[in-house]
Amino acid sequence: MIDLLTKRAVRRTRRTGRGASTTTSTSTTSALGPTLPIVAGPPLYLAGGIVGWKVCTDPTEQALWSLLVLATSFGTAWVAWHYADGHRTLQRAHVAVGVAISPLALLVPMVFGVNRWTAGVMLPLWVAYCATWQARVSPAVLFDGDRQAATKGDTIAESLGLTGLTVSRVVAAGTPGARPDRISSRWHVGAPKGYADIARRTEEIRNWAGAHFVRAARVADDPRAADMLVVMRDVLAAPVPYVHDPVATMFDPIRIGTRIDGSPELFTVATSEGFARVLIAGCAGSGKTRTAWVIWAALSRTGAVWWIADPVKGGQSVGPAEGLFSRVETDPDGTADMLSDLRAVIKNRSTLLGTTQAWSPDFRTADGRRLAPLVAWFEEAASTTSDGQMGKELTRIAEACRSVGILLVVSQQRPSGKNMSTDAREQFTTSLCHGTDSVHTKAMVLSDMTVTAGARPEDWSDTAKGYHYAETSGVPRAQWADPCRTMLIGPEQLQAAAASAVTGVLLPEEIAGTTLDHDTPAKERRSGIDDLLDELLGDDDERAVRFSDLLAEHSPDDSSDAARKRLARALKASTRARADGARGWWRITR
Repeated sequence: MIDLLTKRAVRRTRRTGRGASTTTSTSTTSALGPTLPIVAGPPLYLAGGIVGWKVCTDPTEQALWSLLVLATSFGTAWVAWHYADGHRTLQRAHVAVGVAISPLALLVPMVFGVNRWTAGVMLPLWVAYCATWQARVSPAVLFDGDRQAATKGDTIAESLGLTGLTVSRVVAAGTPGARPDRISSRWHVGAPKGYADIARRTEEIRNWAGAHFVRAARVADDPRAADMLVVMRDVLAAPVPYVHDPVATMFDPIRIGTRIDGSPELFTVATSEGFARVLIAGCAGSGKTRTAWVIWAALSRTGAVWWIADPVKGGQSVGPAEGLFSRVETDPDGTADMLSDLRAVIKNRSTLLGTTQAWSPDFRTADGRRLAPLVAWFEEAASTTSDGQMGKELTRIAEACRSVGILLVVSQQRPSGKNMSTDAREQFTTSLCHGTDSVHTKAMVLSDMTVTAGARPEDWSDTAKGYHYAETSGVPRAQWADPCRTMLIGPEQLQAAAASAVTGVLLPEEIAGTTLDHDTPAKERRSGIDDLLDELLGDDDERAVRFSDLLAEHSPDDSSDAARKRLARALKASTRARADGARGWWRITR
C-alpha cells in the first residue's frame, strides 16, 4: 500500500495491468518523493548551461539543440499523459506539464547563458516544481480520493505511529489500463502486537488513503502481520445481474452475489458436518427478499422439499416461486402446525438414519429409497420467534435439524431480545445481515469478531439494497466483515427457475404422526382452533368461556402478550366464536 502511494509502484501496476509484488520501507518512500526534483534540478540546469554556452556556439547547432530539447519535452509530456490514464483530465495535465518542465528548463541557460537573470527565472520554477511534486504522488491524485491529510507526518507510518512498518505482496486490481481500485498487501510491524496495532487503525488508514473500505485480516503464522485489503471506491455500486447457475446438491457452494474485493460471493448451506441454520436480518427495503430469491433459484435443482411459512405477508414473497414450494403457510395456526410437523419429521428421520452420523445425498433406506433434503423457510418470522410456544419449538428444531438433512432459514427485520431468545439465536451459526436501523440489531445477528472488525450495516439502512455481511462456512472468518451485494434477480428469472425446478417428496415414514399424515386419526393430530372449541363445548351447542381459560387450553405453557394476540386473531377469524358482552368472555357455538 505504501509503495502504491508513489508513482513508481503505480507505474509498475499500469505496465502489468494487474499489479506487482514489492517490499519497501516507509523511510525510502517518504524521502524520495519531495527530494527527487531538488536533487535532479541543479544538474540539469548546469548541464543545459554548459551545452548551450560552451558547446552549441553556432546558430545552427543552437537551433538543432532547441528542436531536440523541444521534442524531448513533448515526448516526455506525451508519456506522462498516457502514464496517468484513468485519472481526471486536470490531474493528467498536471502530471504531464510537471514532467515536461525539466527538458524545457534546458533552453533557458542555452539562450540566455548562466547569469543572474536566468537564476532569477530558474529559482521560482524549481520551487514550484518541488512544491507540486508531493501533491502529484498523493492518493488524492493517484486514486481520485479525498485524502484527509495526516497531522503527524507525510507517510502513513508517521501518521499512525506504526514503527518499523514494511509492506510486501502488493497486488493491485481493477479495470486494465486504469488506476487500481482494489489493493491487497501484507503489512508487517515490528511490535509484538503488530496485527492489533494495525487493526485498531483501519478507519485512520481509510481516511489517510481516501479509500472506501479497509480491512485487516490476521496472518495465521505471524501475529505481527496483517493482510490488508484497501478498496479505493465502492465497487459494489453497480449491481451484478443474476445469472442462473443452479447447483446439483445442497453441498455445493452457491453464488449469491459479489464481494467488495470483486470476487464472487459463495454461500454454503451444507457441509459434511451438517446443514446450516441461517438467520437473515435487515430492515424493510434492505433487500432480504431478493437475497432469498437468489438462494431459492440456486438450490432449485437439488431435489429438495420446500416448506415456507409467511404469516405476515401471506406468502407474498413466494409468488414468483409458487411452483417450487410444496407447502405454504400464511397464518399463525398454519405456522404452528408446520413447526410441530418439523419436530415429528426430525424424529422420524433420525429413526430412518439409524447409526448413520449425518444425512448425505448418497444415503438410501433399507429398500433403496432416498431421503430428500428439506428446506424449512420462515419469512417475516418475528411473530413466530416472539411467540413463547412457537419460539420454543423453533429452538428445539434448530438444535436437532443439522444432521438430518434439513436446512432451517429464519428471516426477519429486527432480531432482538424481545422477539428471539438467546437460546434460539445461538443456534444460527450462519448469518446474512442486510442494512439495519440500529447498532443493536447487528449485535444480535453478527459475531463480536465481525462487529469489532468494522461491520456497519446501520450505515446502509434501506438505502443500499442487497448490501450485506455474510458469516458462512467456507469463507475465512477474517473476511466476514467484508461488504457483499446480492446479484440482481427479477421475478421472471425466479419464475423460470421454479418452472424448471427438481423437487422431492417426503416418505410416508417421515410424515407419520404429522398433519400431513392422512392415515392418522384426526384426534391424534395436533388440534387447531376448531378442535379446541369442540373440546371446550363438550355436549353443549353454545357456551360462554373466559378468554384466560381459552388461553390456558390453547397455549398452556405461555401467557405472553404474543400468545394472547395470536389467540385473539384466531378467535376473530373463526365463524364459531364471538365476543360476549362481558369483558374477557367469548361465546362459542357448535
